Amino acid sequence: MLAYHVYRSGSGRRDSSKEVEADESDAEPRRITVKEERPALPWMSTAASVVLLVTMLGILVTTLIIAAMASGNKHVTSGKHGSCLDGSPPAYHLSQGAMRSIDKWLVHLSGGGWCTLDQSEDTKFVTDHCALRATTPYGTSRLAPNLVDMEESSAYFNRDAKANPLFHDWNYVWIWYCDGSSYSSNLKDKVVYTKEDGQPVDLYFKGHGLLVDIFEDLLENQGMNGATDVVISGCSAGGLGVLLNVDWLGKLLPEKTFVTALPDSGFFLEWFAPAANTKYDSYAKTMKWIYESTNASSAVNQECVRDCKPET
Repeated sequence: MLAYHVYRSGSGRRDSSKEVEADESDAEPRRITVKEERPALPWMSTAASVVLLVTMLGILVTTLIIAAMASGNKHVTSGKHGSCLDGSPPAYHLSQGAMRSIDKWLVHLSGGGWCTLDQSEDTKFVTDHCALRATTPYGTSRLAPNLVDMEESSAYFNRDAKANPLFHDWNYVWIWYCDGSSYSSNLKDKVVYTKEDGQPVDLYFKGHGLLVDIFEDLLENQGMNGATDVVISGCSAGGLGVLLNVDWLGKLLPEKTFVTALPDSGFFLEWFAPAANTKYDSYAKTMKWIYESTNASSAVNQECVRDCKPET
């Protein structure tokens, strides 16, 4: 009989306190492994279990509240085609809908007036100065929050099925308005404006390209390429943006997609406000400046452009 030392698995050290017997007829010595019993992990205490349960419930409740509020997460696009007034890339907020309506989309063009560089007595009460607007949330995506309650911005973004039976479970998109031209400007190069203090300001009039960037991102990265229904809505300057852009936007979407427009208060008559000391044609002159000075003529419906008779 031969005595062999036993090695503990993985230790590489000999345990001289244990010996086993082997038959001398064995061709080679046998290596015997002794398994060590590991103590079982203690059960989690009752207090820890309660804390974990409360934490999980808190996360669930928070998630449900966010979903019910139609909160939208900020998405920033490449800025390949368009930008805000200050040159920052286009941005939008997205709130995913229910799985049963994953192929239905409500896209809202937010509004907020217009801006010009011609602040004459006829127009300054109607519009902002573009150099000033570029430093506000209406001129840059840098000031757009990462999370917004979209229902506060539009009643269309209401997750309550009773209050909003048609759209309550659709995908919601809130487009950040920051070009000052109802999404119609289309200048290739920047405009350098010199302020009264002599400081130059770079301004970008690319509202048309802003929409191109956002819809390309929605199609390529957010699943809109599988949409069956897309409703494009907008309010005020955004409502005008819907009227100006819905035709060509529909052509960006798949042929199978049903596309329709829902402009809200986006058609404006020639008006004047005596309290603001405006003239009757202040609004018309503002729109004319935007159309001519920001190359909006290349962004709107070209059939309308061809049929429009020049002013005499």
